[in-house]
Amino acid sequence: MANGAGRAVSQATRLQEIGFAEFTSTLVNDVFEALIAAHLRQTQAYIDLVKAAAVGLRDFIAQTQGAIGPQEVAAFLDRFTLQVGQPVGDPNALNDALELPAEAGEAQNNRVATAANLTATTKQRIEEAAARRLAANRFELLQETVRQGAMRLVVDNGVVETRLTFTTFGQSSRTRSTSERQVAAEGGAGAVGGAFGFFAGVGGAALGGSRVGADARLTVSTANRSDRDVTGSRVQIFGRVEIRFKTDYAPLSPR
Repeated sequence: MANGAGRAVSQATRLQEIGFAEFTSTLVNDVFEALIAAHLRQTQAYIDLVKAAAVGLRDFIAQTQGAIGPQEVAAFLDRFTLQVGQPVGDPNALNDALELPAEAGEAQNNRVATAANLTATTKQRIEEAAARRLAANRFELLQETVRQGAMRLVVDNGVVETRLTFTTFGQSSRTRSTSERQVAAEGGAGAVGGAFGFFAGVGGAALGGSRVGADARLTVSTANRSDRDVTGSRVQIFGRVEIRFKTDYAPLSPR
């Protein structure tokens, strides 16, 4: 029978096969690589933001006004009455809403509304002017974001923890019990050690008869046997990463 304790010890000697050192090294490297990759993405996003804001208002409008959807334009013009065949309800207010600064390079600074009855052509011109105004709004928001500086995710401190729990156990046991009992059997006709009778008849008279009897004993032995061998091992590898961080803005110029 195998020895459970011996097998448990054999399992314990294989601890080096688990690769706990490799697990810890991988966890630490992955954490630091993730932090560096996040920092690089933040830096690249800010670089792209600065490049987009550096093109100038006129070029920015030319590049982005086509991306302004009709739903945005309709929402912008919703407060104005624009019915073909009828005059604009308040052309001065509409022109004030559409007006762009001089650096946009638009004729009449994008003030395209008139008091005349609205035609399909003039309505289209107003919608195009609204798209330019919305693109200019995005540019202003972009510039404001750039002035705030780059938003950063800064790690103050952190903990990288790994833990290995290895448990092995073994047990061997053997039990055995025996018992005996005797069973007595009384002799009789046809039984072991029973009586045999011989009969002879002469002239109708019975001659000589005899009966011999004997008792027999039967011995029964029983035995119970139980063998038990238990061995096993349990391994737990645990990893925990705790990072404390804050967010701030990196200004374009020293304060």
